[in-house]
Amino acid sequence: MRWFVRILIAISVLVGAAWVTINHYFPSWPFRYKVTVEVQTPDGLKSGSSVMEANYGLAFIGYYLSSALFTSTFEGEAVFVDLGRGKNLVLTLRSEGSKSSNATSASLLPVYVFDLPWFRGSREATLTGMPGAIERARKAGPTDIPLDILPLMATLENPLDRASARVVDPANLSATFGDGYELARITVATSSEPINRDLSLKLTFLEPWPQPSVNVRPHYSSYRTYELPTSYYRRRTR
Repeated sequence: MRWFVRILIAISVLVGAAWVTINHYFPSWPFRYKVTVEVQTPDGLKSGSSVMEANYGLAFIGYYLSSALFTSTFEGEAVFVDLGRGKNLVLTLRSEGSKSSNATSASLLPVYVFDLPWFRGSREATLTGMPGAIERARKAGPTDIPLDILPLMATLENPLDRASARVVDPANLSATFGDGYELARITVATSSEPINRDLSLKLTFLEPWPQPSVNVRPHYSSYRTYELPTSYYRRRTR
């Protein structure tokens, strides 16, 4: 019986040592952040925000197979802004459909805004540079997001109808909503608040959490509206 216990202890020690080694050489960095959208309207400033979390890491398997060196996970929901007068604005989580060639997903906004070295340099640069870059991001506070890298922006003519989404030009909100509507500011900042999971209260075609986010492309539902997949409004990848 004693030999069996010793074997179990030895196995536990080896597994623990392997786990420590992997996490040392292939770490991941959780990054929770809040995206805030502010819009000037005829009735004053309206805003909405959403707390999201990305986990940026170095891939263990990919390193030895000479494939993907970087890996990430993400959880969050789109930013919904109630503009009043039955109008709304949604900053989605994906870039497909945007007219900007520089548009990116919501999960990558901190990488570009705060100049995080993850995935844009070598493995060594990421390993040594990420802790300091994240600390600088924490100290930076709310930072403006350039319009050209924003994910797709849309409005839902009917928040009850998934197929009523229309693409919105962030540089020209008045083209969609009329005179007096202008994007005031969009910012991202590190956050310690809980991740938002309440968008289904505003967009009732979304199921309450948990609901899988399927990576499919949007398609036209009429001559001017889109039916955007769930992953534009909510994503959780692990």
